[in-house]
Amino acid sequence: MSAAPPAPIEGVSSLAPVPASPTAPNKRSNRSSLSSSSISSSSSSSSFRSKGKKAAAEVDDWPRLSEPLTQTLDRYQHKILAVRRQLIDQPDDDLTIFRFLRGWNMDVDKSSEQINKMMAFRKQANLDEIRAKAKDMHQTQFPFAEKFMKCYPHTVTHSYDHQGQPVSIERIGLANPSLLTKVMKLEEMLQYHYYHMEHKAAMVAAKSRESDKVIRTCKIMDLSGLGRQHLNRKGMAWFQRIIQVSQDNYPEMLGSLYVINTPWVFEICWKMVKPWLNENTLSKIQILGSNYQDTLRKVIDPTDLPKLFGGECTCESKGGCVLQIDADQGMTLVDIGARNTHTVEIPISDSDLGVKGSSILWEFRTRKHNLAFGYKFVNSKGVTITIVENKKYDSDSELVCGSYNATETGVFSLIFDNTYSRFTGKSLLYMYELTKLDNEEDSASILLDSSPTESSQTGD
Repeated sequence: MSAAPPAPIEGVSSLAPVPASPTAPNKRSNRSSLSSSSISSSSSSSSFRSKGKKAAAEVDDWPRLSEPLTQTLDRYQHKILAVRRQLIDQPDDDLTIFRFLRGWNMDVDKSSEQINKMMAFRKQANLDEIRAKAKDMHQTQFPFAEKFMKCYPHTVTHSYDHQGQPVSIERIGLANPSLLTKVMKLEEMLQYHYYHMEHKAAMVAAKSRESDKVIRTCKIMDLSGLGRQHLNRKGMAWFQRIIQVSQDNYPEMLGSLYVINTPWVFEICWKMVKPWLNENTLSKIQILGSNYQDTLRKVIDPTDLPKLFGGECTCESKGGCVLQIDADQGMTLVDIGARNTHTVEIPISDSDLGVKGSSILWEFRTRKHNLAFGYKFVNSKGVTITIVENKKYDSDSELVCGSYNATETGVFSLIFDNTYSRFTGKSLLYMYELTKLDNEEDSASILLDSSPTESSQTGD
């Protein structure tokens, strides 16, 4: 008998403990201070076909949304007890075990194995502490929320559908995976994801108890704007990590998924992916293309459906139905003409120097085309201490970040060079941060400590 397929899920995970927030060093900056998705999955192997008619019949007998939760759990109590006999640590409720059983085709051995792994993860990551914090938080309060929301517009819970499922919205077509992998570290994105999903898991568990029904989630996934720019290899690898974490730990959280505004490129991908999914997973997904308004209005009250998607809601008092932070927030915009340069001089005085000196961190990108960049430091005596020659960077597709530590007073200069471009001007977005270094740990910053990548382009 082949192994049971991975569980179709609303990605919920809880792995890493939350690090203590370091005390912020004394900073001077040209930026405003900064304060990820929900990421969800519903996937399985085609091996479900080998499980046999009996197993398939048990799995397909779901969900009876009108059936009381207690009745559902009573019907499967023999399976739940069989799983409990194989567990090292016991989950708090039978519903958790039932979700794993349902996710792994009622396979007691496989469900027990996965629950044991999940419980070990919870103990290792102090997940109960994360849930205790996350359950009453708004998504803007999750760790690294501001960074993530700049690159991935989404709302964790917008409203509820007619079945009582919390509705989340993701505008994947407006996401910027390239920028995401530059302004965040993988560990930071995972932390946001853990808080997001623990918040949702706590909410679904509470709603299930209150309604005496098995409550799952509803998701609207808007793909308008999806294109080649979303095929960022590093970004895809990060999201694959999140999906795997979610599959392994929180099965059967997804109740329904509506994919809307699908571009032609999605049709190609879907033909490849669809054969891999079992009937149970496929039954949750509706690919609606551009004709989705009537369907969404049938499952979600128009007053709770965003106007953007054919409803009446604007969430005007909340800043919009889909939360997104301006990715340009805190950055300075400069237009550099063809054959010109732009230099940013950052004076470093005695008051800026700590015991270990001062750290200058910067990041920049361009809206179109590449740009050359270099920097230099001249001390207060007029002596050039450091100079890095200008090099071209693919700043239109990657966020370029860097840092320099100064140990004396002087002027540090960021040099943006467009002299090689004969006809094309460049729109530059940049920010910098000057931080005292009083000890070895003060170099921590919200800016990434990453090395720039040189441009492969030779022209404008």
